[in-house]
Amino acid sequence: MRNFVNGGALLAPSSANPKLESSLNIDERLFTAQEVAERLGVSERWVRDHATRRKPRLRAIKLGPLLRFRWSDVQALVAQQATEKPLICR
Repeated sequence: MRNFVNGGALLAPSSANPKLESSLNIDERLFTAQEVAERLGVSERWVRDHATRRKPRLRAIKLGPLLRFRWSDVQALVAQQATEKPLICR
């Protein structure tokens, strides 16, 4: 577990909520919608659309007016789409 320095005082992360602590990874970088779009080869609009729809939904972190994405959430969406049955268009 990491310790944080704040104004000379040494602070340890709170372990009051282990579920929250395990879902947050200090070392995991957050990506913008543009960065996710570039990596997936889709438009930024597609990324934002999937962040606001019910299904399939790309989990996003909202920081004020900004949307940020964990790469592990992007990979989970791609894996989910790869394992679902393809739609039959007629």
